[in-house]
Amino acid sequence: SDGGDFDVAVAMYERLRSSPLRVRTCCTRALSSATIIAQGASKGCRSVVQDSFYLIHECYTTCSGDYRLRKVERIVSELKRCNAMLVGIYVESGCSREKIEALLSLCEGEGELLIPQEVLSYGLADAIEPCAPLLDASRSSRSLWDMFRLLYRILCRYIFR
Repeated sequence: SDGGDFDVAVAMYERLRSSPLRVRTCCTRALSSATIIAQGASKGCRSVVQDSFYLIHECYTTCSGDYRLRKVERIVSELKRCNAMLVGIYVESGCSREKIEALLSLCEGEGELLIPQEVLSYGLADAIEPCAPLLDASRSSRSLWDMFRLLYRILCRYIFR
């Protein structure tokens, strides 16, 4: 998934977590809010596909029209509340608070793309599922991921700002 609305993702996460059934998630690509939904799986049932990636970043919004300071301050306050919720979800999933806060703050809050091994090491998934080899853990694919990350950071810093 390409992600989506934070409130909707949290509602889906909470619904999955409260299910009496054993819930399993398997992500081929989880961007933004989709990573929150993926955390809703039952303990030990979160997996990522071998050639997938996660995009983890701070919450953000756009603002247009009314410029009154009180309204802008309210938006900033709401974003801070959402970021605190986001950190709490990832911490509950198994990631340390320090690691997730550092990860979220990369690229001025634009976050980081994670390959499956990193998703696993952060505690955001429990297993890596095999699939058709698009990229593997070889040195050449690692270089490709590093180039992809660099391009993403450049886009975040100079294009999307």
